[in-house]
Formats: sequence, structure tokens, C-alpha cells
Amino acid sequence: MKTWRFLLPAVPPTFMILCLAGCVSGSVSSPVVINEVYYDHPGSDAGFEFVELYCPGEIRVSLEGWAIAMIDGRTGRMRDLWRAEPGTIIESGGLVLIGGDSCAVSPANLLIGSIENGPDAVVLLRDGEEIDLVCYGGDGPGCSPGRSLSRRPDGTDSGDTGTDFVCASPTPGLRNFHDCDLAVSFAGPLHVYCPSERADIPILLENKGLDGFSGSAVLTVSSEQTGSRTVVGSRHLNPVLKAGEELAVQVGCPGLPAGISNLEIRIEADGDTNRSNDSGSVFVSSSPGEVVISEIMYRPVEGGEWIELFNRSPVTVDLSGWSVTDRSGASGSIRSGVEIEAGCFVVLAQDPDAVTAMFPACAGIVSALESRWPRLNDGDGDGIAEEIFVRLHDGTTVESVSYRGLIGEEKGRSIERLSPELCSADMAGIWLRCGAPGGGTPGERNYCHTVGIPTAGMTVSPDPFCPELNGVVKFSAAARNGEVSYGARIFDMEGREIARLASGPVGAPAVSFDWDGRDSRGRPAATGLYICVVEFNGGGGGLCRREKRTVAVWAGQR
Repeated sequence: MKTWRFLLPAVPPTFMILCLAGCVSGSVSSPVVINEVYYDHPGSDAGFEFVELYCPGEIRVSLEGWAIAMIDGRTGRMRDLWRAEPGTIIESGGLVLIGGDSCAVSPANLLIGSIENGPDAVVLLRDGEEIDLVCYGGDGPGCSPGRSLSRRPDGTDSGDTGTDFVCASPTPGLRNFHDCDLAVSFAGPLHVYCPSERADIPILLENKGLDGFSGSAVLTVSSEQTGSRTVVGSRHLNPVLKAGEELAVQVGCPGLPAGISNLEIRIEADGDTNRSNDSGSVFVSSSPGEVVISEIMYRPVEGGEWIELFNRSPVTVDLSGWSVTDRSGASGSIRSGVEIEAGCFVVLAQDPDAVTAMFPACAGIVSALESRWPRLNDGDGDGIAEEIFVRLHDGTTVESVSYRGLIGEEKGRSIERLSPELCSADMAGIWLRCGAPGGGTPGERNYCHTVGIPTAGMTVSPDPFCPELNGVVKFSAAARNGEVSYGARIFDMEGREIARLASGPVGAPAVSFDWDGRDSRGRPAATGLYICVVEFNGGGGGLCRREKRTVAVWAGQR
């Protein structure tokens, strides 16, 4: 028989007797048992805690004279949590829920006070006599916040709490477990999606039943916007799952609309007797949204990491209370009062003062995050190094990006979004190594910025180009599958190289760079025609192809 040890040795003898007597689910013949205890809610526990009673016998039981009490594991003191009112009945196979004011209970079944988080015990009494005792914490079973201590199966009573109870999702007023029960939920953090492309929605199937599952199941995903719900994807499965086993699957949805949608997932499974966990919903967003991540400094020389946001919308957006989260789940909230005007930038920085000092041209707001800063992985390999999520107050993801290593071992160099019009989920990528002399352009237009993204060849703007009037000329060249790096140079009409403009890995469907009209020694180019040559290389370093475009330079009055 299992015994339980609590934190203080000076526990009153009466409580020690209860514990040593088997902590316990009462006697096997108990007409009513404690079936579920929810004692630790995420955040504040007030109003959410509950105790559930179950009648496993074949006859109804009058609960008049019955009570539930809390025993403090540190002091052994007992206090009331609930006393049944006269006339209270629990039906055969029925449940009675006693909980806080956030639970769906009658006034007669409201908890008195709170349930402690352990090591403690909850005891069921009839006319002062112990009928059932459930100990938790210390040497007893314990659950993390948001999980309840639940009998498996419902009503089972071996006399050993550690054998009879498991930690599970709370089911107040409902059976804890069913023989056949296939549950469905959205798996992991959902990313933004491209409306014009197929979105693979990650789904988690879990056999929460007491028996194994082998049968047919149909998953359906529907989308709702402005009150209209449409089926956007479905999948037929024949899963074979042992009790407690999980299966991760995806449902392809080729027609998700632009904007923010409420996705609902449903499952229809053979023999499933529990419908309470057969559906789930979540808000997801298309990309690009109003606010996008436009630049990331993940390997600074000093001064800490930073992330730049850009407002694509025509109105000011209040970012107060939004959050930024990394792949590990580390998250920080944007401070109250931080707003981003239309067409402007906000820089979220680990060290705002250092960023302002290092980039004096930064014209945007530079702000720290509340609480912790999400750690941005460097990503030296070819795989995904990091994922970053921007979420609203309610947890809806409005922006998510991933990146791989694009700067090698270099420090103090940011990666920039090729265009704010690119979908963040674009499989071709959206990032380029920033070519700015200072290593980054926080709070101002990206060095590699382009609005018109070429699908083939190279674009030049403006042409003709006058350095005095235009400042720089912008080149953008489309990349192809299999091209991993590029280099761009300027030649005169005699074939002499006069300047090297940019080079680096290809992480987007195109590359973009500027020329200020000067040669590699800083001397202004004379009026005339020049040729920009972009060479794209494959994975082994070999040359794949060249793109060439002429540009006319007018030296003006220099």
C-alpha cells in the first residue's frame, strides 16, 4: 500500500493515519468517489478550480450530509470546500461538479475558498466519516498548470491514488475517458499562408480512448470570414492508434482566402463516443498583412539583436500588447503606446540605445520588449535557423517568418526582406544579405528593397540614371531554382570592370542592389553606357548563368 510524505514532519496524527491508510480513493465499495480534481489553473486559480464526484454504482445516492474538505499537507489542518444541501442527489453513473464561479455550476455547488496546489489532499466525507481521499504533490501524483488529476477509467478505485489517477485535460462535468475517443487539435504554432498557394494545416490526432483505435476517420477544415463558412480542405484516414498514441497529419487547403480567417477542424471517426474534443478552431492570417517583418539582425557585433517591422497599410497601427515569439516559445510583448505609422518602421531591439548609437540614420521608433527578448538563432547551415511570430493580443498570428544562415560567419550584418509585397510563407524565400556599408538599415528603407519583383531577366530603374538627381540606380534580377549565390559587377563599354556591387547567397526569388554611379575607388563614372552583369552560381560553386543589362549614366554637372 502506498504511503505519502508531506513537507513538514509535524503533521497531526489524524492526517498521517489518513495518508498511511492508503492515499487512497476510499474503499473499493464506495458509492461515490472523487473523480477529478483541478487545482492549478494557468495564471490565477481563482474561480477555475473544481472537484468532480462520480457515482459508479447502479443506484442513485443521496448526498445529504456529505461534504468535501481540503487538508493542508504542511499543517494537516482541514477546512470545508463544500457541503451538500438537503435533497442533493447523484444519479447512477452521474457526475456532480463543485467548482469556482468560472465553472458552470449552480450556486449550491460553488467551492468555498480555494484548492491548494500541493502537497495537499482533498477528502470526501459522509457525516464526518472519510469516504474518499485523494493526495497530490510531494510523493503523490502532481499535474502541471492547466491539467487535472483524473481517474482512469472513470470511477475505478484500487485504493491507490497513484494507480487510479493520471494527469489529463480537464473535463468538468463530463466523463474523463471513453472506450473509443479520437480527439483532434491544431498542431504547433500556425504560420501565415499565401492565399494563392496551397496551405498545409498541421493537425494532431490523439487516441484518448481506453481502447486502441482502428477504423475510418475524415478530417475537414473550414474557413469563416464575415459570417460565411466554407470547406477548404478534407482528408480521409484509416489510423491505427494504441490508447494514448498520437499521429501528426496535414490537411491541404488550396483555397484559403486573404485576410484573417477562423479555421475550424472537425473529425468524424468510427465508433467515437465523445464529441466534445472532435473539433477545434483558431484564427490564421494570410501574408503579406498590414505589418510585416522587414529586417532582422540576428548576429550583431555588439548592442544586441533587433527586428524591424514595416507598416504596409494606409493607417497607423497600434502595436501595444502585441507579442514577438521565437521557435522555442520565448516571447516578449511590445510596450504600450508603440505605434507604427503608415509606410513607416518600428525597430524592436534588445538594446535600443545601442541600436540608435550604431545607426544614427535610423528614423523609426526603436523600442525594447517587455519581459524577455526572444533569442534569434544564427543559422550557419542550409536548414531553417529560426522562426519568428508576431501575434495580436488574443494570440492570433499576423506575421511569421523563417530564415536560414545568409551571412556565414560575418557579424554585424542584417538580412533584409526583398519586398514587403512578398508572402512570408513563400517557399522561394524572402531574405537577402543586407549590402549596406553599415551592415543594416534599421528604421529606413532596405538596401535591397524593391517593389516590382522580376519573374525573369533584370530590371533597371531609373534609366537613364543621374547620380546627382537620383542618388542610386536600382537593379533587380530574377533567380531560378538551384541557384544559391550571386555576384554583381559593373563594366564599361570597353569591357573593363569598374565596380563590384554586391554578392552573397540567394534566399529570395530575386536579388536586388544599388549603384551610386561610382567606381571601386570612389570616382564618379563618366557620362555613357555601362553594363551590369549578374552571375548566378549553383550549389557546387559553378556558374549557372549570367544576366546582363545596360544602363545610361549622365554625369550631370560634376
